[in-house]
Amino acid sequence: VVNYLAGTAWVVRGLAAVGAPLEADWIRRALSFLVAHQNADGGWGEDVASYREPRLAARGASTPGLTGLVLAALLEADLDVEDAAIARGVRYLLAEQRPDGSWPSGTQLHALVPPSLFYTLPGTELQQPLEALGLYRAARGGALDDDLPASESEATRRRAVVVRAIDATASPRHPGGAWDEDGRRKLTSAGDPPADAVIDEVFAAGV
Repeated sequence: VVNYLAGTAWVVRGLAAVGAPLEADWIRRALSFLVAHQNADGGWGEDVASYREPRLAARGASTPGLTGLVLAALLEADLDVEDAAIARGVRYLLAEQRPDGSWPSGTQLHALVPPSLFYTLPGTELQQPLEALGLYRAARGGALDDDLPASESEATRRRAVVVRAIDATASPRHPGGAWDEDGRRKLTSAGDPPADAVIDEVFAAGV
């Protein structure tokens, strides 16, 4: 996940983890920034173009990974669990979940050498929504809101056919730390098309 939204969310989570005064004005301003940039569909997204164009900060198509990260920050910073922004974010995650339980990665990228070099990190589109939903459920005393939509719908079933989840692969390491050749081959064969395309572009430009 990239730039302003992700950076702000991680800082807020860190502050909450070390017991910072969450009612401090500067922390509340960070929360207001996150809430103010929620998309109409309930999610959060940011395009890598924001590294070159600050006016695009915190703008972009929603992704489950970034939405999960921002929701986790809001919840850990003690934003009211009944707040409308949290409800909309949870609804977005449930609506985007596939029938097999996974989430699409969408346009989510991670920064390597911005503003030109980014990479994908498989698994974050699963971990971040799950973590956020777990925090939401815990904040509600272990119960989800009965009014929330079911995560499976005709739309999610269609999406699962068109955009299939990447099959999970075994860990490329044994418990003792040695590399497992079969696991490594699976990871290598999966590749990273978006990152490869960026690298090809860099080399083509003679950088």
